[in-house]
Amino acid sequence: MAVVQISKIQVRRGQKNQGTGIPQLASGEFGWAVDAQELYIGNGAVSEGSPAVGNTQILTDSTDLFSLAENYTWEKDKSYIVTNTNRTLQNKLDDFVTAADFGMTGDASQDATVLLQNALDQLYSNIDKTSENSKVVLYFAPGIYTVNATIYVPSSVNLVGADKSSCIIRNTTASTVAFKTVNKDSGIGSYADHSTTTSENQNQNISIKNISLETTQENILLQIDSCKNAVFENLNFLGAWDYTTTGIDSSNCAVVLNNLTSLIASEDILFKNCKFKSFSYGIYSDWDILNNVWNKCEFEDLGVGIGLGVGNTTLNALENSGKKTGATGNIVSESSFLDISQQAIYAKFGQKNTSMQNRFTRIGNNQGVEYEAQHPILQFDQTKNQSIDDMFSRTAILSADSTYFVNPYISEVKGPINCSYKGTFIPATVTQSTTAQTKFRLSTDLSASNTSTHYQVDYTLNSSVYNSIRSGKLFIVHNSTSNAVTLSDEYEHNGDADKEDAIMFSAALADVDGNSEIETINVLIKSTMPSDDQTNLSYQIKLLK
Repeated sequence: MAVVQISKIQVRRGQKNQGTGIPQLASGEFGWAVDAQELYIGNGAVSEGSPAVGNTQILTDSTDLFSLAENYTWEKDKSYIVTNTNRTLQNKLDDFVTAADFGMTGDASQDATVLLQNALDQLYSNIDKTSENSKVVLYFAPGIYTVNATIYVPSSVNLVGADKSSCIIRNTTASTVAFKTVNKDSGIGSYADHSTTTSENQNQNISIKNISLETTQENILLQIDSCKNAVFENLNFLGAWDYTTTGIDSSNCAVVLNNLTSLIASEDILFKNCKFKSFSYGIYSDWDILNNVWNKCEFEDLGVGIGLGVGNTTLNALENSGKKTGATGNIVSESSFLDISQQAIYAKFGQKNTSMQNRFTRIGNNQGVEYEAQHPILQFDQTKNQSIDDMFSRTAILSADSTYFVNPYISEVKGPINCSYKGTFIPATVTQSTTAQTKFRLSTDLSASNTSTHYQVDYTLNSSVYNSIRSGKLFIVHNSTSNAVTLSDEYEHNGDADKEDAIMFSAALADVDGNSEIETINVLIKSTMPSDDQTNLSYQIKLLK
């Protein structure tokens, strides 16, 4: 007979947490724990094929999956891998903590201020600071995390984003400082004042990678207060500065580095593969910051690229002033500077700072074209700083292109710098001339602290018509005290003997803009080669200070 209707199926039921719990159910019998909202089915006898006598829980909305997953083993199906470790699902998932775990969605419309601050506080302030096991990494998925107040960054923060082009933490309100480091005495919702920092509690070991830090306001994006041993890698620092409407002001910086004293300093901080764009200053510090490095970074659309000590009138000789020596031992290397209104690097105070193998394009022209130079590219006002193998696009334009010989040639490098910058090899043509003609120009350094400028020009002369090849070095010295220039020529010649001295170099000073200051050295060439000669000249300028 067919079953027409089943009006009700009964199962055993009761409260799990009273008495002896779920009783032994018969094979295939259901048991419902009313209080725990859990469902079980009887296993049946082993003789019937059950692996064990007992009950099996059936998953419901109330099931604690983590408590059931007690035996996770990495790559357990690969017999050749032996880990000797079984882990719970809860333990495995706790390997990673993400912004989403603290409620951040990455949706630009969400105000993530409180959520982000809570994550930093809970993970890096509310911890046993003596335990290495407490040091965790906070991961950010792609998205825009919007904040509207200062975010305080504790010691040992370790933030990693998916990619700096797609993972953005954006400040949208006119906070004086968007992100600010605080010392180890800071707690949840209570951030220690910088004045309480000591060598024992100062902020250390920050690491932030693969994130874009942005601000829509003209403020300070990141303020680093007496922090050491930090790494900022693959970051964008993007601002809202517009050179057409706003002047250059230290209240608008991508990164500000502060000290409390000369001994409690911002030191040993690495910026690698970072971009600084649209600020008055890319980097700003008026303090004795030490041994910080910018490697393979980009500086673009800034008033000043890096400004060190520019807000100080004098140094302070007191031992703990924090402004006793100026910036010391800092290195900028393998980086590019593009469209900087004034100096790319200006260290008013400080020694042993180095610019090395950097490339500078359209610098010091108030965002104008290359030939409208108004400021030096590198300026170091004190001794014992150096420029090594830097490249300046200004050199090729104002030195070699006769179209712009009417423009003042402002020196690429200003101050008593140990300098050996390299220009690119520049081609030119020399033809017969009865009078010396300006073939290329060099700039003079008019700063009071510099008494002489030395150039070395490596050159080759190769006639395309006659058997004459000459290679040599010009040594050109400008003495600003006596306002005189000298030139010496050391060379080797191969070919026709009567052509060896047919081309002659000389140097003369010039005041191009008529302001009674000699700002240009003209290098002139006279050729007594035959009238049909075409001699190819190539040369490279090296500044030796």
